[in-house]
Amino acid sequence: MKPIKFYCLTSLLFFFTANTTFAQPIISSNSAPELGTNIKISIVDPAPLGNLVLPAGEDIIWDFSASSVIATRIATFVDAEDTDVSIFFPNADIALSYDGGGLPLGSFNLKHDFFALFADSILNVGFTTQSGNVINYNNPRTTFNLPFTFGDVIEDDFKVSFEIGNSTVVEEGTIHIEADAYGKVLLPNAEVEDLLRVKTVRNYYQAFENNVLDTIFYEEERLAWYAADQIYPVLSVTTEMVSTNPLPQTRIYFTGEVETNIEEYLSLAAIEAYPNPSSGAFQLQYDLLQAADIQLNVYNSMGQLLQIAEDGLQYAGSQTAFIDLTGRAKGMYFVEMILNNTERIVHKLMVQ
Repeated sequence: MKPIKFYCLTSLLFFFTANTTFAQPIISSNSAPELGTNIKISIVDPAPLGNLVLPAGEDIIWDFSASSVIATRIATFVDAEDTDVSIFFPNADIALSYDGGGLPLGSFNLKHDFFALFADSILNVGFTTQSGNVINYNNPRTTFNLPFTFGDVIEDDFKVSFEIGNSTVVEEGTIHIEADAYGKVLLPNAEVEDLLRVKTVRNYYQAFENNVLDTIFYEEERLAWYAADQIYPVLSVTTEMVSTNPLPQTRIYFTGEVETNIEEYLSLAAIEAYPNPSSGAFQLQYDLLQAADIQLNVYNSMGQLLQIAEDGLQYAGSQTAFIDLTGRAKGMYFVEMILNNTERIVHKLMVQ
């Protein structure tokens, strides 16, 4: 196959430098996420900003104040064991779970992102999509070596294989991570100083195991701005080139606010299933401290959505729902409760 070349488009997004001197942030093990932290993610329309060239260096000010937000998502850091697909990620310590339709990433919507936390590094071990795909990296991707600061560089590789229908897809590539800038970002409703910018370049391919002629090549560049006390970026700009598409795709997200007191959202006091195990019929009981929009999703052990048992407003007090898995294969199932698109709790069900 003739090699495919990629050409990055370059044009100017307004920026300026100033005499102000900013601190050089250091991302350390103290920046590890706290369970229960909610992040509000704003999805930005990239069209009004044009093609992006954003300078590297010291004491830079990047101006995104004219950004237009087209959608928002709530992401929550949860214990990996509490997710509906934890059995596929035994090495994960923490997961970032997205509400609603998930976070748009190219051709799929991200549902969970899984990480392994170490004293000297953070590894991305895999993810799941809203459509039910489970991607577990055979060779995890490095997110950071810790501590990580201006001028630091990481070279790494990664590999994964996963199933789509009856076919096995192999994804393999290299990754270059560099802290290439620090400074200040201007957002529509905020100015955030002392941010470390991390540039990540991934070159990789995807191929069906038995048909190399269908190989797809990717080149992805992601610029992400981090505060010293959190590992989720304040702002990210991702440009992706794909061999099947002559035009680059750009995604821009920023976190307009970060909320660490999840108790403000709690409306659930208790949840139980009876009998459990059972032959397939379960009665779910839970108490609401206040009225809430409730959705109950039932998944199999592969993370595939089987049914939506409840969906709508429910009032404070004791509630009952019925889940019927009669006729399903024996084994473990999961019921996921989502309250007000912010709180998420998973309960295991066993069919015997």
